[in-house]
Amino acid sequence: MNRIILYIEKAIQVLKRDGILALAHLIYGKIQFWIIAFRTWFMSQIRKSHSVQNKKCRMVIFTGVPYDDVGGGQRAAQLAKSALRIGWNVIYIYLYPRFDFQKQTYISSKVDIQGLFHKSIKEICPSDLYGLIDETTTVIFELPHPDLIDYLRAAKIRGIHTVFELIDDWESSLGEEWFRKEIFMEFVKWSDIVIGTAQLLVERLRKYGREDAIYLPNAANEYIFDNYKSFSKPKDYPEGKTLIYFGSLYGEWFGWEYIQEIAIQNPNLKICLIGDAPQRIKNQIIASLKNIYFLGPKPIENLPSYLYHADACLLPFKPGQITDAVSPIKIFEYLFMNKPVIATKMKEILSFPNVLTSNDPKEFAQLCLSITEQKSNNQKEIDEFISKNSWFSRLQIITKIQGRNEVSVIILVHNNRNVIERCIRSLVWNCSSYLADIIVVDNASKDGSGDFVRNTFTGVKVIRNSVNGCASGRNLGVQYATGRVLAFFDSDQWFTSGFCFEEALQILRENANIGAVSWAAGWFDLSSDTLGGPIVDYLPHRGMTAECLKRGFRTDVAYLGSGGMFVPRTVFEATGGFDPNFDPTAFEDTDLSFSIKKLGLELAYRDLTGIRHEAHRTTEASKRSPEYIELFRRNSDYFKYKWKDYKMFFKELK
Repeated sequence: MNRIILYIEKAIQVLKRDGILALAHLIYGKIQFWIIAFRTWFMSQIRKSHSVQNKKCRMVIFTGVPYDDVGGGQRAAQLAKSALRIGWNVIYIYLYPRFDFQKQTYISSKVDIQGLFHKSIKEICPSDLYGLIDETTTVIFELPHPDLIDYLRAAKIRGIHTVFELIDDWESSLGEEWFRKEIFMEFVKWSDIVIGTAQLLVERLRKYGREDAIYLPNAANEYIFDNYKSFSKPKDYPEGKTLIYFGSLYGEWFGWEYIQEIAIQNPNLKICLIGDAPQRIKNQIIASLKNIYFLGPKPIENLPSYLYHADACLLPFKPGQITDAVSPIKIFEYLFMNKPVIATKMKEILSFPNVLTSNDPKEFAQLCLSITEQKSNNQKEIDEFISKNSWFSRLQIITKIQGRNEVSVIILVHNNRNVIERCIRSLVWNCSSYLADIIVVDNASKDGSGDFVRNTFTGVKVIRNSVNGCASGRNLGVQYATGRVLAFFDSDQWFTSGFCFEEALQILRENANIGAVSWAAGWFDLSSDTLGGPIVDYLPHRGMTAECLKRGFRTDVAYLGSGGMFVPRTVFEATGGFDPNFDPTAFEDTDLSFSIKKLGLELAYRDLTGIRHEAHRTTEASKRSPEYIELFRRNSDYFKYKWKDYKMFFKELK
């Protein structure tokens, strides 16, 4: 308060002595001083946060709205969320504040997430970025906005990787308040990579001289939208047959006439709309149609519970200039949950599985009735769709993450012809730059698994094992491997990105004390005579504790599982490999883990990104047959005898 009084007294003195212009100059100087002071403080806080992990931001996103707008469901937030899961630090800069449709006013966004630096464009300037990034950083621009052009120029001067994503037709009414063609063309010309999220947008970029434009539509996050999980029904969800839509209800492209026609034709169907709705239309519909439920906006993490209990999903967008250039994020999320979709005819979605389309409201309503009476039965097609449309695979392309073809993948198959195709196709699609070779070991299958792989995948080595043995089969596969690193997977695993390889290899490169990294791990229950204990699959967040997330992995595990295990060849050879005495299965990977510990090396567990698993399709251990229980007990006894002198290796979960 005393400082404010002092400033006022000084201002009066200047005004009396030197006049209004001098006072204005003084005020301007003070404002500039405080702006610089604020920026200095802001940058020091970010640098202070960075010093904890001692690494720069791997990604910078310039976009329109805050991270928490529309529940965090927009493309920029999804990319940021994916990067954060991988362990990257992200700078997220937005142009416009969040708008509260209920209060009809702008509100401030308070986002506090580890690794995310979330600021308005008003709180930063181009030169501020230099201290936060390095040559591994990717800078993404989602709007060709005049206020962002200086950031593109700054990144280009320093040689930082830049990406311009054309996510909407800004030459339509969407950009009428700020769009300038000359600024747009500068983004198109000077960005290292240009991306169109719809085919029409890619065509436009190529028309403007970027023949290298990449088609990269929206996607979904398989860790949020997971159709292999069960979700409890939300309290505000109605009983009975339900249709669901979530997203913007304000846009000029939203077809309210479709919603009304569904409700009129199908009075027994419950139509759930999630998002902010215009009050005028909301009141009008509530007054006349009782089977439409406005559930309000929801965070993205809550949406799967609504989708899980829906019979079908809706995409009622009006055909037109804006819709033709849209890649709807929500349809990816619908399909990731394996839900049938009724949509208007949009070029972007015509090839998608499980989608029925119509541009006539009456036919649209009829489709809703017919589709809710069917049961989706195309899991194989949906799994393939998921493997090609994950946000993590998009991030891999945007940031140009690639491997060095140094990993030999060994996969066992035993009467699993029905799942091995998904495993190999998704591996090749997402991880090919990491692969030295793929070796499939046919463990005495009787369903033609080996021949199927041999005839379907010409580049895969298929080796026949005369017995069904996990240890002997993997040892046999290693004999044909050429890679510096060995990676072991099960046939019921599949892949949605190559980040699992990137993360595992980085841990091995940066930590010479680590002898193996795996997606699976566990501990012992020393009170049990068979040593059976907890595994990461059944722990919250798959055992990724706060300390584990901070470090990137944990080493306090008792053993690693072989389904998703990466081992340097030199380490594997030093152990002597898997012990065939554990054939056909159980404890062979635990035994290898102890052999690695015996070499003086540690084991690292991380929930590696991009590995999916359809549990127990290989061993059917979940059935707990008498034969499997007896095998488990036999191998447990042998394991305890073999390692009786290494009590320090037997760890329980703390």
